Amino acid sequence: NKRVNIMEFIKLKNGFKIEEKISVFVSYSQKDEEIKDKIIGQLKSDKVIHEKVKIWHDRMIEDKWEDEIKEEIEKSSIFLVIVSSNLCSNPEHYVFKRELPLASEKRKRIIPVIYTECIWREIDILKDADAVPEKGEAINEFQTIDKGILIAVSELKKKIYDQLEKQGLLVRQKVSSVYE
Repeated sequence: NKRVNIMEFIKLKNGFKIEEKISVFVSYSQKDEEIKDKIIGQLKSDKVIHEKVKIWHDRMIEDKWEDEIKEEIEKSSIFLVIVSSNLCSNPEHYVFKRELPLASEKRKRIIPVIYTECIWREIDILKDADAVPEKGEAINEFQTIDKGILIAVSELKKKIYDQLEKQGLLVRQKVSSVYE
């Protein structure tokens, strides 16, 4: 008779450890690295996301480039793709040839983050996706890019919170009114 630590028992389901974080894979054109860093920085400034979400991108690769990308896409719950004219102007880009098809095949939640106007609505995998900012407005079309990033990140947070809740990692509490 082995004594089982109750916390370890709770973390096990069918013999597998339940992940306490979700993973978000970030795909982008290298030319858009600065905007990727700003978006990730603002997402990570959120306490819940900081604690419960692993945000992964290619600058975190340690060893085998293609193997790590495949593994991280497979582990992810959400696949963010920063869409720009830099990316869309190259239909042979690794994002289109490898990353997006794998994310689609593995049925990941694909969320395009529209940075600049481009032909993203003509790309089969992206055309019906739930893009941010809403209605597919480009971040760089707002009064300032920072304002566009703020709006996009706010919408991304909602989608990430929804995923956390769906996976049982976040319980939102209803705030009751003093008049109830």
